[in-house]
Amino acid sequence: MVTLLSAGTELLQHPGNDVTLHCQFRMEGFDPFANPLVWRKSQRLISGTEWSTVNVMGVLQEPFWSTGRFDIIFNERPPYYSLTLKITSKA
Repeated sequence: MVTLLSAGTELLQHPGNDVTLHCQFRMEGFDPFANPLVWRKSQRLISGTEWSTVNVMGVLQEPFWSTGRFDIIFNERPPYYSLTLKITSKA
């Protein structure tokens, strides 16, 4: 199993702002079924850190999908790949 992690980013935004997140990687022989792309979100809470899966292989997970605010774009130019997550303020 190969794990590719993008650098962590902390975003401070005003409520209602749109956000675009980028993940880029290079990999020879990339196979999305053998190496599924997963986008997870973390949120710091008083009791610890909460993790939520946002995207798996280009499919938005609930509760993110039903909001209509999230869009996933996957680009491939082997051996270069990028995944962009756009979050809009309103559906």
